[in-house]
Amino acid sequence: KMVKTVRNEEVVELAREIMHQHVTGKCHPCVAFSLNEGGCFKGNHCTHCHYCTAEQAMHRRAELQAQARQKTRRHYYERAVPVKRFWL
Repeated sequence: KMVKTVRNEEVVELAREIMHQHVTGKCHPCVAFSLNEGGCFKGNHCTHCHYCTAEQAMHRRAELQAQARQKTRRHYYERAVPVKRFWL
């Protein structure tokens, strides 16, 4: 069984990057950390934002889901075959 070891420098760099994303409003909140009493089981190795409050996490999550839906719809309509309209 292989265990992945992470150096402290990597954890610090990851935290710095996540903090920057949080400040700029581009983070992906860790809903487990925000909403569960026990927090996130990944701890410092989690790649999602632990700086968001529960309210921020839910709001940001809703934004990200809406963006994903729009992207899916846009992709669908771009691939759709245009309908030729005619008058009878």
